[in-house]
Amino acid sequence: MATLPQKPIPHFTVAAFQIYLTQNRHIQDIVDRYYNDDDNFPSTEYRLHWALTYKDEDGQEVNIDENSLQNYYGRDDCDLLYDNEDQARKSIEDFKAGHEYFR
Repeated sequence: MATLPQKPIPHFTVAAFQIYLTQNRHIQDIVDRYYNDDDNFPSTEYRLHWALTYKDEDGQEVNIDENSLQNYYGRDDCDLLYDNEDQARKSIEDFKAGHEYFR
């Protein structure tokens, strides 16, 4: 394991406070590079947040949102988490196909 050279810990003085940095820039760059690489987080999911308001034939406003999707699909079958954006959009399209307003 390589040993980093011992240098004084960088710090800043702001008013009466001193802030000590415990990590050097080189180490932070390594952390940032790995943290910002999506391949290191394979379980990326998309959460659906969707809302629509329309007026029915009687002129009454009807609100549809993600709770409507859960009720339509059944709460156990629809947690609103998807592996990709296309799956989320398909869920909305399937819901619209089964809803009389969109026919």
